[in-house]
Amino acid sequence: MNTVTSSLLLALAASLGACGGGGSDGAGSAAVSTMTASPTRYSQTMIIAIVGRNLLQGIEVFVDGPCSNLVRAAGGTDDAVQYTCLVGGVGEIVPRVRNAVGQRELASVRAQIPLPQVSVTLSDGTQSGTFIIELDPVAAPLTVQNFIAYASGGNNAYFRNTAMTFADPARGILLGGYNAGANGVLIAKAPTRSPIPIESDNGLKNVRGAVAMYRRGDASSAANEWLINTQDNPSLDRGSAENPAGFAVFGKVVDRLDVVEVAAAVATAPELVSGSPRAPIAPVRITAISQTR
Repeated sequence: MNTVTSSLLLALAASLGACGGGGSDGAGSAAVSTMTASPTRYSQTMIIAIVGRNLLQGIEVFVDGPCSNLVRAAGGTDDAVQYTCLVGGVGEIVPRVRNAVGQRELASVRAQIPLPQVSVTLSDGTQSGTFIIELDPVAAPLTVQNFIAYASGGNNAYFRNTAMTFADPARGILLGGYNAGANGVLIAKAPTRSPIPIESDNGLKNVRGAVAMYRRGDASSAANEWLINTQDNPSLDRGSAENPAGFAVFGKVVDRLDVVEVAAAVATAPELVSGSPRAPIAPVRITAISQTR
């Protein structure tokens, strides 16, 4: 082999090495060294982080499963990029990366989205307790989306500081639609979202521990008030003589139902503003609420 041929082969080898080398898909090919996806929560924005090379132009990203509005985040580099999508369901979600040149899959990551849970703390000013609600977006997707929207925001959550408007150990408690004013007078709190279509035909029943949307008129008038059953209440189910349309169950208390039962047993009296026949005499408020899973 002469010197010229040898030099050409070395130059060619160096050129191949610079663009990925032997196992690559050709010029401009990309490679992925790590890939992660978090958080794995229903209704939350998932961040898909990818580290490798030639990522800005060399890859295509897609998601198998309920994660919509996939977009590349600003500020990425050829070595590290992020994509976001909105988790809209439960079960398995699989973000995938493939090479834009050869369409070969470079990496994937599997994420399991569990049923969402919300932590709620009730207080009467002297004592407090926290319970956990597990929501069912499979059976009641519109209702769960609505509830999470009202429960989100930390200290700015709509439901925070709203007062219990009904308490009865034989029935349950009602929350979400009123604030407590001076001398225990309830003040209606205007909904910030439109009423939702009723989802009471989902097979879930108003049994002890079940959480349902409360409505005051039309079947699809539920907005911001919700109830927790402390006993089985078949009269609240769809098809009952008392409530043919029923009250849509969308979750259940899975931890510390005793906190709810204590709240349901407080002293009550009729209250004119809300029309409640059993409003707590001493206000019982939601002092904290957040999605924890």
